[in-house]
Order: sequence, then C-alpha cells, then structure tokens
Amino acid sequence: MDLSSVTHSASSDGRDCEVLNPLFFGKCAFDTAPGTYFIVERSSRELRWFGRSTVKCVRYRRRDWDVPMPDALCAYWTAWNEPDVDLIGEHVRRAVTEEVEWNDPRDSFVGVEELERAIRRLRTSKPDYAFVIASEIDHQHGRLRYRWDMIRGDRTLMEGLDVVTLDPTCGLINRVDGFFGDPTPIDDGESGVPGSLRGHR
Repeated sequence: MDLSSVTHSASSDGRDCEVLNPLFFGKCAFDTAPGTYFIVERSSRELRWFGRSTVKCVRYRRRDWDVPMPDALCAYWTAWNEPDVDLIGEHVRRAVTEEVEWNDPRDSFVGVEELERAIRRLRTSKPDYAFVIASEIDHQHGRLRYRWDMIRGDRTLMEGLDVVTLDPTCGLINRVDGFFGDPTPIDDGESGVPGSLRGHR
C-alpha cells in the first residue's frame, strides 16, 4: 500500500507527524488527551492501528526498535564461528539457558548440550563456512529479530532470519526460531492464501 494516499501532515506541540487521512479511514479527530492515541508505523508498507475515535499521533521510525547486539547474542554467533571446537561449549553457555528451544526448517531440539552438538557438527563438517549479521537488531518485548548470511569466502551460500527470545531474568537466549530466505511471493495461479486476503508488493 502506498502510504502517501492515506496519510496527511499534522502537528502537535510543534512536532510534525503523519495522521491517517480522514477521507480514507472515515472521521478521525485529533486529540492529545493521555491514553487516547494511535500510531502510524512506516515499516514494510504496513499501517498498524491502535486507539479510539479521538486520537493522538506519534511517529515511530524503524530505527526506534534497533538495539545494540546483546552480549548473549554476540556469544551465540561467536560459537557458530568458533574454529576451535573445544571452545564452542564455553561460548554457548554464555549465550543460552539450559533448556533453550531451537528451531529451524531442518532441525528442532531443546537443551544447551543439543545446541553445542549441532554447532560442533557444522564446524567439523564445514570449517570454511562463516556467519555474518546482515541487518540491525530489532527488539520488542524481549524478542530480537535480525537477518544473517552464511558465507564461504566472498560467496553467500544462504540467507536467513532469526527471531530470538531472551530470558527476562538473566538476559540469556531461551528460544531461537530461524527461517531460511524470504517468504515466497504470492502466486495468483496457485497460493495457499485466500484470495480475499492476498496482497502484492
């Protein structure tokens, strides 16, 4: 969706912001009363609506969710890149909880020892592979989202996206959900998405 067709400029207390176009969404009063607000987010061309009929406008940018890479996540990826397999366990235990849940399209398991074994297998069978982080780190409600690449030399072998959940009591990773590549674009001829819900980019 092209946001320029459904937004217009407004300001509150001298701060510029964008509000939903009343001609597109219906009558929408602008009110700064606490607790009555909406947020228009310019992210992946999506509009996310919160609030009531009288609203306050706040602009958020994508970078508002970016955070420095936490120590646990640094240790996690250091483990995946560690050439000395005898040091992998040390990195892993600085990264994850004992009962960490780990999922990707090829594997699923629970436990720090299982994770260590999985990393050891990869480092032993593919010692010339490396992982690099290919995006900033998004954060919301104890979850991190970012892109990564698996490389060999100057060649990218695989792209992926992880959603990582942190344990709020210790800051270590207690769940990793990994995905390979980008979602498949919708095919008008054959799609599992109902026609009434299909969008196109």
